Amino acid sequence: MQSDTVEMFRSRRVASSRDVEHARQVLGEVFLPVDFPSARKSGNFDMRLNALTEGRLTCGHMLFGDALHIETVPARS
Repeated sequence: MQSDTVEMFRSRRVASSRDVEHARQVLGEVFLPVDFPSARKSGNFDMRLNALTEGRLTCGHMLFGDALHIETVPARS
């Protein structure tokens, strides 16, 4: 992960993970269920999540060590 990346909501760290399953769990709890079909369980996975929730609105900043594809379910109101 690049150290020169601007990290929004830095004081609101929710999770850091090198484990694909843990990242899925955390992102599913904060946002919606997600999957990383391009991530390999034994690969070099790295994720940081900062989030701020106010009422029904959640703003987040995610950083991943490598580019990957994220799939999620459609949001419902």
